[in-house]
Amino acid sequence: MSRRVFDVGARRAVGKVLLLTAAAAAMWVCGARTARADTVVLTGGSLSIDCTSPSGNSRVATFNLSAPDFSLHGIFDGFFTSTPCASAAPVTLSLRAISPTPFDGIVGSVTYQGVSTMFFDGSLQFDGSSISGFVIGYSFDPGGQQLFRVDFTGTGVGSTGLPVRTFNVNPAPVPEPATLILLGTGLTAAGLSARRRRKR
Repeated sequence: MSRRVFDVGARRAVGKVLLLTAAAAAMWVCGARTARADTVVLTGGSLSIDCTSPSGNSRVATFNLSAPDFSLHGIFDGFFTSTPCASAAPVTLSLRAISPTPFDGIVGSVTYQGVSTMFFDGSLQFDGSSISGFVIGYSFDPGGQQLFRVDFTGTGVGSTGLPVRTFNVNPAPVPEPATLILLGTGLTAAGLSARRRRKR
């Protein structure tokens, strides 16, 4: 075997090793990204629980929550671990919309950064002033690939009582007119000061 043939063969072998190493690194990076949890702050939405159901802790709840690049919508029909309408105590809601669902049924969808799925799992909890939880989106059910995980938090106003228990997310804060005027005045003064310095 000539040296030239050997060099070509060695280069091809090294190229294959480098290609396989790059592919493995890409798979590891993608896998690490999928496992990572992103956190969003809710900017709108609401949740309501029908308190008129006569059968113990069985209730119907609807939820519509949103944030930039995130939305979670659905209907929950199942059992709560405690009576959700009896007191102002925090309420936990299962978000399991994948199999098996032996007691609770959820129909809904979750969207994050343009990726939507109706197969998700997670939970949320709310009280009179805050809401928090997480949701994991899957590609299909059962045993689908994890598409994303989002932890979410928000503030708002919760109410307890008949016929519904509700939670309304506070919208994103809008600057008050006085704050905007003060900011504009400060920027104008800074601009005039810089202009005077340049003239000297």
